[in-house]
Amino acid sequence: LNFVQHVREAARDPGAQQNLRMVNGVDLEALQLSSRADRGRHAAPSMLLRSFLEQQGAKENSTSMTECDVHFFAGVMHQYQNIPYCHVHIVIPTSLLKDDASSASLDLWGRPLHLATMPCSNDSPFPPPVAGGRLQAVAAQLQGQVDATCRLFEACPALAELRISMIPAVPGCEEILRKAGHDVLVTSGTGNASAMDCFSTSKQRLQEKAAKKRKTKQVQGAPAKALYVNNINRQRLHCCFRTLYGKDDADLAHEDIMSPDLASISLPSDVDVSKFFSVATSVDLQHLDLSPSHISKLPELMEMPALTHVNLNYNHLGDVGVELLFRALVDAGSSIEHLAVASNDIGDEGAAIIGASLGSLPRLTSLELCDNFIQERGSIAIAEAIAGATPPEEDGEEAVASVPLPVLSVDLKGNRSRELGARRWAEVICHHPDLKFLNLAQNELGCLTKEIFLDLVCGAVASASLSVLDLQENFPKGGFGSSEMGPPPPEVIEELLAELPAGEYDPAEVRKGVFIRRHRGTTDKKGRQPQQGLAPGQRHSVHQHTPS
Repeated sequence: LNFVQHVREAARDPGAQQNLRMVNGVDLEALQLSSRADRGRHAAPSMLLRSFLEQQGAKENSTSMTECDVHFFAGVMHQYQNIPYCHVHIVIPTSLLKDDASSASLDLWGRPLHLATMPCSNDSPFPPPVAGGRLQAVAAQLQGQVDATCRLFEACPALAELRISMIPAVPGCEEILRKAGHDVLVTSGTGNASAMDCFSTSKQRLQEKAAKKRKTKQVQGAPAKALYVNNINRQRLHCCFRTLYGKDDADLAHEDIMSPDLASISLPSDVDVSKFFSVATSVDLQHLDLSPSHISKLPELMEMPALTHVNLNYNHLGDVGVELLFRALVDAGSSIEHLAVASNDIGDEGAAIIGASLGSLPRLTSLELCDNFIQERGSIAIAEAIAGATPPEEDGEEAVASVPLPVLSVDLKGNRSRELGARRWAEVICHHPDLKFLNLAQNELGCLTKEIFLDLVCGAVASASLSVLDLQENFPKGGFGSSEMGPPPPEVIEELLAELPAGEYDPAEVRKGVFIRRHRGTTDKKGRQPQQGLAPGQRHSVHQHTPS
């Protein structure tokens, strides 16, 4: 810390000559320039610390964080508080946790190779096992990196933005990250080494692989460009696949980076990541097969003072894990803003817990719940919670209406809301004052009738706040009874185009089932008003007005 202080004082002296350029991956020249410029907090480059776990005994080019690293980088953060954020990115090679016959036999009997030919003792017919074996050794190594990261964040300034991400090694990019330089600052400009250089190379390789894959499948050009970008609460900045590996849903989709066909890892059950939630601003743990056992210590956390973003996509938390997570957030009085738990085996029970917790998390304004097993009951529970309806205390009673929650974005793509859930969402979006984004794509809304689909669209037209309503792939492609889902049938599209307010929605997007309000018409324009208990055939027509 004294050394860093000396460097900073020398930087403030215009006449001082500094020949030292790099210390432990920190570009002193870049920090000195930002210190002299004194242009505010965001003048300095960001800090990106990469931790690539290696097999025990592999010392060469090791990038695991040590105790000395913890104190040094914390000191840098204190001395240069204009660094925008510190991001620790932990990469776990799939080979580290991959089971094979040879390693399994070694783990079981614990015979090192140099002792394999030695005779065994007559006291036992088998060689003594090594305590714990390889898997527990890996778990201890992982837990050590988790604890080191937490100590780093605890030592950083209280107002610093601290991000943690941990994922399996991206296939095809392991060597690039393993052999990358030790730079930790995200710098720009010619001639300056940057911590992002290895990720830029990885992104280029992934794009080439994706293009080759599309060519093999005889798919011309890049994937279809996304019709919209949902970045409410800056959620895209807290996903490492987007910020580091280049996921953009255009040239590079998520399956191009982490294909479900490739091997993934299962984090040892002995590893607990609960403490991340008490020290970090952003927690991003994806494709780790997280289960409730990995966050079992969450109830012990008394506070989560800095936590704003949580991304736990592609794990296996289930209803039990979701209950652990949300109860801990509520008990700690968290100020979380965005939470993503896509592909986590969440059912109606978990959705009901989420809905019941939303009222106690007033700053949680964006939810990502894609590709779970939420059906009508769970979808209705979330919709009623956002609408401000208090659940009845006894069966048979009606929910008590109150003030709607200030939720801005809800993503339920790939669930099973069906007609009953969609009906409740139509009522919510019609009157909710803040909801800007709702995704009910692939929710089987049009399997039985088109009426609920039309109610949702007219609720979006009547809404004073909703900007994007995504209803893609909700109708059976082969007619009613088909299991494959697709866009609305032509007759539904023609009915919508005839009734929608002129100029507010793009017809090409409407044909796909996406309703993006490009601009709002005159205030006298009224849409069909979905009402609670309205029969599917009893709907108001949309009145179309031509602006004067």
